[in-house]
Amino acid sequence: MREMALGLAASFFFAVTFILNRSMELAGGSWTWSSSLRFFFMVPLLFVILLARRNLGPVWRDMKRHPWTWIVWGTVGFGLFYAPLTYAAAYGPGWLVAGTWQCTIVAGVLLSPLFTEQIETQNGTVSVRRPIEKQALFISFFILLGVVLVQFQQAGHLTWEEIALGIFPVLIAAFAYPLGNRKMIEHCAGRLDAFQRVFGMTIASLPFWFVVALIGWATAGVPSAGQTAQSLIVAISSGVIATTLFFIATDWAKGNERKLAAVEATQSGEVIFAVIGEVLLLSAPFPNGWAFVGLAVIVAGICWHSFESAKTVNRPAPPGFSSLAFLSRGGRAVRMILYALLACHAAVIYFWISDWDVLMTPVGLVVWVGGVAVSLAILHFRPNIHPKLRSMLTTMTAASVLAAVCSLIIEWAVRSMP
Repeated sequence: MREMALGLAASFFFAVTFILNRSMELAGGSWTWSSSLRFFFMVPLLFVILLARRNLGPVWRDMKRHPWTWIVWGTVGFGLFYAPLTYAAAYGPGWLVAGTWQCTIVAGVLLSPLFTEQIETQNGTVSVRRPIEKQALFISFFILLGVVLVQFQQAGHLTWEEIALGIFPVLIAAFAYPLGNRKMIEHCAGRLDAFQRVFGMTIASLPFWFVVALIGWATAGVPSAGQTAQSLIVAISSGVIATTLFFIATDWAKGNERKLAAVEATQSGEVIFAVIGEVLLLSAPFPNGWAFVGLAVIVAGICWHSFESAKTVNRPAPPGFSSLAFLSRGGRAVRMILYALLACHAAVIYFWISDWDVLMTPVGLVVWVGGVAVSLAILHFRPNIHPKLRSMLTTMTAASVLAAVCSLIIEWAVRSMP
């Protein structure tokens, strides 16, 4: 369950990418800058995180020993993943790109035979190819059906150019992302955690992004201030937060194809978040009955995956959240962090009730969901904090989520009135 919870949290932050990429394209920004700037911004952000965690050295040493492994799979996992996505955003709406991207939940299952696992036999250790989990593949196709239903409402308004240029590049990305991620999981073999792996793949893919940036400079000039600011938000939300959460979840599920399929299937949540985001932020048409049926199918499929993956034996989690270890100890700094989270939740609740337009911005949504995600991570992974602070944090987090749900229901009811 915890793998899927992290996967769903990652899907929210990934959804910010589709909405902002479409927003930047509508404002006249070039897809080359939208893609390359994200990874340029990610480098210093991740560098500071690893420096604070004091585990930068192992990444550099491994990259020096295996430079081409990092360059090839970093470019596949990040370059051939994100460049096609931003290119597609120039020709198709965010919901189309986000919906087509869900093919990755099937691609991840189909790629399983490309990877091997070590099995102990009477004749020693042998390498065998991992099988395709047929049940996981069936559930993934079930979720994909929900994605098709969500897109059914607006598909008739598309031109053939939008369909071709908005879908085919995304299909390339849908296979490249799980391929690069799983290849690096196989290479790292538990030696590096998710933060280190994201940083290493970002550095290794920089040559590719320099070429993309040069193309952007030659064809579109320098990026605007607005595009630069939105690319920074995407770098923080999708590049650092979402990618790290997703990599932690896949780290926990490694070696278990059913759990890996379940984690990758949580990315279908991006469709739900992208639809809501485009309706609220970009004035896209509100979903009709078929779209709601599709959303229900997606949610049911994710729950089905969760139920099936819960049947498997849980493995101990790698040190993905070791940076939160200090929260199990006391001290003024810990209390200040918890008080800051409580204040964040209080402000969010106030704005949901009184002026929710403040939160219906990319920054507002990132602050709200980021506060909820960090609070849930602390409550789940560090149970040794002071009981009163724990109780207050639990109450405020629940109230923040409840206020958001009530506000969205009220807004939907108002819009549905004749």
